[in-house]
Amino acid sequence: MPDKRRRSHKIRSGLLRILGVIILLYLLVSISPSNSVRMTIALIGHPKVAMKVTPVHDSDASSALGANIYTIPVRDAFNGAGISHLSIFEIHTILIFHIATPTYDHLA
Repeated sequence: MPDKRRRSHKIRSGLLRILGVIILLYLLVSISPSNSVRMTIALIGHPKVAMKVTPVHDSDASSALGANIYTIPVRDAFNGAGISHLSIFEIHTILIFHIATPTYDHLA
């Protein structure tokens, strides 16, 4: 009986360590707004697009929408998160970390 408890405790603690490392890596990647856009693209399910795009801060869209907006080129736009031709991301900042959320093109 003690062996089973010890084994399940080791498995549980190992899974918690792996989860902690994943969360830490996500937080480290999300320090830069452009990297948080790439991370969001990869999490939506398009890692190839995430590796090749260069998100750019769009000051015109940011001032028009009153938000911090990053865009990717329209030729690299993809379908995801219920939005077709996804190319615009709003950046939310929490302390030093950034979270990118896909948004509709309100200006089109």
